[in-house]
Amino acid sequence: MTEKAYKASCGCHNIRYCFNTAVLPGVWPVRKCTCSFCSRRTNHVHCADPNGSVSYEFSDPEKVTRYRHGTKTADFLVCTSCDSYMGAVMLTDKGRFAVLNIEHLVDDLLLPEMSSLAWESEDLGSRLARRHKTWTPVIGAA
Repeated sequence: MTEKAYKASCGCHNIRYCFNTAVLPGVWPVRKCTCSFCSRRTNHVHCADPNGSVSYEFSDPEKVTRYRHGTKTADFLVCTSCDSYMGAVMLTDKGRFAVLNIEHLVDDLLLPEMSSLAWESEDLGSRLARRHKTWTPVIGAA
């Protein structure tokens, strides 16, 4: 399968990402998170592809908030200008990985029904192992 690039941007275009995946949008693993951070956001649909990649661009890095909560193992990227939540990024000894908020994709796509997942009961080791297995590798800095 050939990879395709899917572009996303926050409301003011300060945070942008390019998600490269060979998986067709109709079968993406889309989900809503029930953590305390995501539950307070109105727009969040997460997706990741461990065989794909994502790269980020920030027009003004000073307007990017990296919010950490809970286990403090990931940075939730939020634009301070437009309050758009763009996804979460974690850095480990295995590299940088992300789960993407695909609500901000530039193109409208037909996506599968999303599932709702709760991670609160995971221990730290299980959480990191799941993320390494399912999150998207980040190319460059985020």
